[in-house]
Amino acid sequence: MATCCAARTPGMLSRSGRGRGPAPAAMAVRARRCQASALLVLRPSGDGNCDHLEATECNPEDVRSIECTKEMGAVVVGREAPADVTIPIVTVSSAHARLEVVGGGLEIEDLGSTNGTFIDGIELKPNTKAALTVGQELVLGDMHLAAFTLVDEPEA
Repeated sequence: MATCCAARTPGMLSRSGRGRGPAPAAMAVRARRCQASALLVLRPSGDGNCDHLEATECNPEDVRSIECTKEMGAVVVGREAPADVTIPIVTVSSAHARLEVVGGGLEIEDLGSTNGTFIDGIELKPNTKAALTVGQELVLGDMHLAAFTLVDEPEA
């Protein structure tokens, strides 16, 4: 994440003007700006298959991307209110997991969910925090309907 702004700024010149890239201080300023404007997004990555559920329990279109910023602090993800972020899928617990932006990724904590929380196929122990980095997959109980891949992108 620290290099995303620099990568998008073509033709940068050094202090001498010889095209060797920006001075280290300029790179640090760009990196701070970039980190401030980066947005972590949990993008749905499940296949939407509902064969394991009753037809009335399955609405894959209800699963949306989850935008995560440092300013939002720790949030609880669950099936229904009072969760801060809701995923209305029956295999997601009411208070399933806690998410928080830490560094360039997310810190995930399973809150004792019924169907588990997984990072790249490895189940988290309840009430234990684990790191989720860009490119990894998070599953909240259901690999078909509540699977997400963490991506970073600039805020619009």
